[in-house]
Amino acid sequence: MQDIQQIELSGIAGKTYAECVRLNRPCIISGLYDVLPDLRLWNIQSAKDRIVDKELKVYVMPKVDSQSSLGYWVKMKASDYLSQLESGFFDSSKTFYLAMQRLDEDLPELKPYVLLDKLLPENLIAASSFWLGQSKTIVYLHMDPYDNFFMQLMGQKTFHLYPPSDRKYLYPCSPFGSSPEASLVDPLQLDLEKFPLARHATRIEITLKAGDALFLPIYWWHAVQGGPETTMSVNIWCKGRTFSSFGGAMQLMPRGVKQGIGSLINKFWKKN
Repeated sequence: MQDIQQIELSGIAGKTYAECVRLNRPCIISGLYDVLPDLRLWNIQSAKDRIVDKELKVYVMPKVDSQSSLGYWVKMKASDYLSQLESGFFDSSKTFYLAMQRLDEDLPELKPYVLLDKLLPENLIAASSFWLGQSKTIVYLHMDPYDNFFMQLMGQKTFHLYPPSDRKYLYPCSPFGSSPEASLVDPLQLDLEKFPLARHATRIEITLKAGDALFLPIYWWHAVQGGPETTMSVNIWCKGRTFSSFGGAMQLMPRGVKQGIGSLINKFWKKN
């Protein structure tokens, strides 16, 4: 295990971002409620008040399974999900997670309340997502092609982190497959017989409480485990540092090339 640095959120636009990029390591950002006190207003009731009652995609996973990549998506009305989150879901053998709801596409009505985005460089923000789930939600080990500012607004979440240089120990999926960002290793149930190289990986474990944020640099591997209570989070992805890790860039480049070609083909067909 390694210690993780803590920094205070600055109310000066761009200052915290610059400090995080300079450190280029995961760090906990404290003082969110001091600088942005309206973030305290995020809770289940505010979600009910702010979210339009529409169909949303909810991720469902067996409670005995810690690799949430094996789950599946279902559609639920926002009002049904929020009500069942408070009263208890009908199927107690599964965990229901309103995961990775894109604020631009799925929940634009929540964008005005994020607030932290006003302190980050606007031209570098790629996307923002909303997360609301039962206790003990789990997201499998993976990495992202963006720097990540992750705000914990209710409950707590534990992150299991590995640096990009540990890619050789983490058995990543094929760069040419459908999930090149994913690892086969489960840090919550580490199987060293099946994945012996994982014993050489350097794991950092941190727990975010409500009012904390995490800066997670691009290409850092992370699995995320929800605490014993309902959790609510918002994250902001920032672009601009694609080649800060050559190994990370190479891991995701084939998919990026395929997406680029697909986008060009779609534009061609629309024009013709």
